[in-house]
Amino acid sequence: MAYAFNQMSNPGDQGSSVRDLPVEKRQALLRAKLDEMWENNEIPTWITHGSHEEAATAVLDLVAPLSRKYHLEIYGHIVPNEKGYRFTRPQVGHATGGALNTSHMGYHTHPGGSLVFSNRDTPRPGGDADWVRDSGKRLYLGIQQTRRGPVGIAVCEPGNCPRYGRDGAPGRTIRGF
Repeated sequence: MAYAFNQMSNPGDQGSSVRDLPVEKRQALLRAKLDEMWENNEIPTWITHGSHEEAATAVLDLVAPLSRKYHLEIYGHIVPNEKGYRFTRPQVGHATGGALNTSHMGYHTHPGGSLVFSNRDTPRPGGDADWVRDSGKRLYLGIQQTRRGPVGIAVCEPGNCPRYGRDGAPGRTIRGF
């Protein structure tokens, strides 16, 4: 089953001029950038990390700045292997979400906003909290609020990611801004 993830935008954010382009153009540019990084071995999906949190942090540090620049969500999975965990090749979503099946733990970005997971009481209901509840798996989130700022990372886990709440579901912060 695939779910659409919903970003909670930061209307005051003044991103690059790329965000003024039509979504299809931004998606094509971002796919080309990720393909280039892939071909140059800059997206090391073959590396095994000691924990799922380490794998999620590694990939979100790579893709959250691109998510902010292109104002699109990026998503993928965290998968176990015989020695630990690795992340899958990043996929390009839309400005307000992406489709991620429930086969493994997930990672995704929001192009702006705070480290809050969408739920049924946010402007785009469902999404993050419903995915966690229905899959029974962790969902990691990475956001870069400013162009040169750090990437904030949080995780929404079964039991700590409420489906209701006016300001969204905060999850557990791994690294703040």
